[in-house]
Amino acid sequence: MPAAFNLDNEHTSDMTFSNHTRRPAAQRGVSLIEVMISLFVFGIGVLCFAALQSRAVQATFDNSQRDQVVWLTQSLIDRIRGNPGAAGKYAALLTAYNSGKCPSASAQPRQCTGDTILDSSNQCTNCCDADEMAQFDVWDLYCSSDFQGVKAVKGLSVELTCANAATGAACATSGAPPAGSYVNLELEHKWCARTVESDPNLSPAAGNACDNSVAQMTYNVAFRP
Repeated sequence: MPAAFNLDNEHTSDMTFSNHTRRPAAQRGVSLIEVMISLFVFGIGVLCFAALQSRAVQATFDNSQRDQVVWLTQSLIDRIRGNPGAAGKYAALLTAYNSGKCPSASAQPRQCTGDTILDSSNQCTNCCDADEMAQFDVWDLYCSSDFQGVKAVKGLSVELTCANAATGAACATSGAPPAGSYVNLELEHKWCARTVESDPNLSPAAGNACDNSVAQMTYNVAFRP
């Protein structure tokens, strides 16, 4: 006989309902706005690096120009001290070498270098006098090579002031100074630099070697031969 069902003790299965909603899947990839921002930041970095490179090249150029001027100054001082009787001649000659004004090949001074030739009386047949030596020295330093002097330094100008130490009078432009006299010399070089702040007072129309996109630098040395 089949068993009777007890409705009072009927077992029913429990059902549990969850109130948690399903979480969305994790985001994958990047959006267009994020790409654009990344490219913008990267572009700014590249531009800054390029600007630094440009400034570094300019600074290197200016350093080489400054080194050239210092070398020219010391070399000229040494040559004047080796030929002190022509100090006034050096001062007069340097005025003509400003801003790249070098003599033509046909007007180059006599070469005061090489072996000395003595005649039968032990007299020099190829020696330069003091003024000729001064002419050669100035040309040799400032115009003999494309890699130095007025051909290598932008806007180079040079001025030598020569004055009698006792009277203040300007030195004679030729010949030796009076016996027992002393002279004061001041050598000034000017040239154009590219990495410093521009100078609105400089204008080629006014006769300056530099324009207002650069600045004019000055290097002065006072000495005695």
